[in-house]
Amino acid sequence: MRKTDANHINFILIALTAFLIPLYQPLVRYSIGFLFLSTLFNTRKINASFLLQLSPLLLYFVWLCVGMLWTVDVSSGWKEIEHSLSFLIFPVVFGISKINIGHYINRIFSFFTFGVVVSLIICLAVAIYRFSLGGELKAFYYADLSYFHHPSYMAMYGNVSLIYLYLSLLNAGSVKTYYFKTSLSKFALISVISIFVLLLMSKAGIVTMLLINSIGLIAVFQKKRKLNYAFLTIFGLGLIAFGAYLTISPLQSRVDEVWNSLSSDTKVESSTGARLLVWEASWDIIKEQPLTGVGTGDLSAELDNLYFERNYDKLLSKSLNSHNQFLESWAKSGILGIITLIFMFFYVAWKPLWRFYLLFILLISINMLMESMLQIQSGIVFIAFMNSIFAVSVIRRKE
Repeated sequence: MRKTDANHINFILIALTAFLIPLYQPLVRYSIGFLFLSTLFNTRKINASFLLQLSPLLLYFVWLCVGMLWTVDVSSGWKEIEHSLSFLIFPVVFGISKINIGHYINRIFSFFTFGVVVSLIICLAVAIYRFSLGGELKAFYYADLSYFHHPSYMAMYGNVSLIYLYLSLLNAGSVKTYYFKTSLSKFALISVISIFVLLLMSKAGIVTMLLINSIGLIAVFQKKRKLNYAFLTIFGLGLIAFGAYLTISPLQSRVDEVWNSLSSDTKVESSTGARLLVWEASWDIIKEQPLTGVGTGDLSAELDNLYFERNYDKLLSKSLNSHNQFLESWAKSGILGIITLIFMFFYVAWKPLWRFYLLFILLISINMLMESMLQIQSGIVFIAFMNSIFAVSVIRRKE
């Protein structure tokens, strides 16, 4: 196979994976499998220096494997390892491929954003169809609207696309779009995606979306020397958000739930109240075994035991995880678990970074504070894929 053909196939499979991530998860597994196989026929020579630079990306996965040494529930532990294979596969694939992934970042994120838009259209089409059959308006909100993924993950995908679109408007760090070229089309997409994130009613997603739009609009209009337009637009968006709060009862319930949980005694009935109780339980487990954690496969059972002891019947019935990836990793894998998690994102921070990567890390960190993002494939594949692209691009920048 000629080098150009192998590179072309490799890129198509990377772009296909990026496109499919916001869509149908089972198809992503096949695209990853074909991507891995195609890379085996398109490898480059690797030196010891590169392997040393690549190794920090693998430490999180390696430490999960080490945690099997003191895991009691071996079956659950191996499932955790299997689900986390993306943290091994993507750094290796992007590291050994003859394709310098950094040269293709704009195209990859264009495909990803296109996937978000297609997913959005399908979700709205399904909601309209359900409503036409005599369904309720809730078909357009939260989990009923998010057809492919949990709303928190779908909101995260949308927010990454918003960052990408704003940076392309600013031409920041050579970020540009390949399929949404005019400013009008980008602003139209920003508006549609923002409304979609609002309807998903993920609390972290909405807060992040509002921050991205506020900062993005100020930056765009400042560049055009029309800063007053930015503040007028933000004020208008604020009025729209407040109007949505007053008119959309499910959204009002979500906002009130957060306020009530933070301003009064914690109640299990609300998702925010349940999250606070889960955080407390996770922290108690950490205090018991801060150095080694309970083991790769044992955290779920340990949390369930605490829920039972404390009569948290609703939490026990759902067997809730830590709902905070930093607490999850520390309780499961000990102090080295959380260190390897953080190191995986920040170890190249001393190298030249562009704003896109820094904003991606910030967005992921915010979401990890609210959810155990690395416990299901919607989070694992997305974060491993995107972080590996950014980190390997930084490592291979001189090529």
